[in-house]
Amino acid sequence: MTVIHAFRRKESTTVELFGLSIEFKPNEKKDVVADVDHDGAVDRLLSISEAYRLYADQPLALSRHDQASMRLIDALDARIRVDQHGFVAGIQSAISAVPTAPAAPVPAPAPAPAPEAVELDTAPDAQQQDVPANGQNTDATGAGAGGADQDAAKDQPEGDTGGEASPYVFANDAGDSIDISKWTAKEIRDFAEQNQIELPKGNSVKVGELRDLLAAALAAGAEE
Repeated sequence: MTVIHAFRRKESTTVELFGLSIEFKPNEKKDVVADVDHDGAVDRLLSISEAYRLYADQPLALSRHDQASMRLIDALDARIRVDQHGFVAGIQSAISAVPTAPAAPVPAPAPAPAPEAVELDTAPDAQQQDVPANGQNTDATGAGAGGADQDAAKDQPEGDTGGEASPYVFANDAGDSIDISKWTAKEIRDFAEQNQIELPKGNSVKVGELRDLLAAALAAGAEE
């Protein structure tokens, strides 16, 4: 923007130039001036040195180089806004493609303890009759205890290691467990910011998606 002074004029006037209507008006100092932002119009007016000149009191006026720089900055700013829009759309598309983590399985209940064997008070004669020829004791007490032990052995699961670990539980550097499964969106974003983990901005992202993204970032960091 260049301020041109029509120094021979005392009243307002309009100049038609390059398809523009340039209005010259008195300012607070009663100088008849106009702001011209067309380089060709500026050159044409200044070429008429007997009627127009650069206004001396224009501290905010920019040189042609500065004007070109401002136009370049405006163009870059518009391009950045377009790129940011595309970046946000790409992030939202990536978030929608992230599969939902499966729910942690419920641990199987512990087997019931085996019933205690009941001792029977048998007479000496009965004990002798229950002993077979091969010398093995098959009385009620022995059978009950053995049967209970066998039932307990059958009920005991082989290789039981409990349920799988939750995908939302992690250990920090101090060895303490961190469970993010119940965190709110604010808690997730605060933790991510403190640990320099980038998450998509905006309230449109659901807390479940934020939790999955944070879990994936923490899991990737743990593998490294």
